[in-house]
Amino acid sequence: MKRKTLILVLAMLSTLPLLAQSTAAEPPLSARGYYFNFATIGAHDSAAGYSMQIIPAIGRDFQGRFTVELGAPFYPLAGSHVTSSTTVRGVTTTTTSNVTAVWGDMYAVFYGNFKAGPARYKLTLKGTAPTGDTASGISTGRATWNWANHLEVGKNIAAYVDFGLANTLADSTQYHRSYTTLGYVVPMAAGLNIPLGKRLALDASSYYDLPFGDQKLYSRTVSRNSALPVGTRLGGGERLNQYLLQGGASLTEDHGYTGSVSYQATRRVGLEVSYNRSIPYALDTVTAALSVRLGHSAEEKPGQ
Repeated sequence: MKRKTLILVLAMLSTLPLLAQSTAAEPPLSARGYYFNFATIGAHDSAAGYSMQIIPAIGRDFQGRFTVELGAPFYPLAGSHVTSSTTVRGVTTTTTSNVTAVWGDMYAVFYGNFKAGPARYKLTLKGTAPTGDTASGISTGRATWNWANHLEVGKNIAAYVDFGLANTLADSTQYHRSYTTLGYVVPMAAGLNIPLGKRLALDASSYYDLPFGDQKLYSRTVSRNSALPVGTRLGGGERLNQYLLQGGASLTEDHGYTGSVSYQATRRVGLEVSYNRSIPYALDTVTAALSVRLGHSAEEKPGQ
């Protein structure tokens, strides 16, 4: 526990120099330019326990409507565990250690942002390369893609719907999963975004992930060539007790609800705290995300 806490503290402290730079005098808004974004995401769920990722990314805004971004997540604490057993004089001892300091899949993403009166539409096209660590369940070892659409209506309180198509269930700042999937899926969500002031906002939504076809589920709780002791039960019953499961669409079906509070300190610094409840997996996940942006400063970043 002390080691986990130390890793989390050090990772958060590493953002302080960037935070100090970002709170300096901000330049005028512009429609295009390069930027560097640094996000730190810490999570705790009822299956994997603590995990953390740091996501450095570089991007460019075009005409205030389009953005292209490249990045790669790094996991100081992966949330995966290696279990090993040794037997000495007939006595078996089981030890569990945490997986630390591994990389996730590199990604490229295109954002589009369009407005018409009180209506707003966001397009996200994302692809990943299989460069991440597969032994910890962070990467499937295959390229993945995600097409997402976000439509919202409202000037103050905004009602929105999300829908898309992908070959994997993607993590977000609101829901950091205890597993990685490979298989076709239609992610859907609907919710409300409610301003609580000039910089504070509340978001409440429900979601449903509808897979189809053959599915693979890679647990982030148990690393490859490792297994949890017999009888151990985690969120989702036995599904997360093995490194890899294969099956039909019902294997990765998920639905539940999410609530989050976001605070936009400046155009460059944002903080979000979220809670997610997965009903099929019986998982409770709490996530805190800090984002710091350097370089080009736009009025708002498409896709966010």
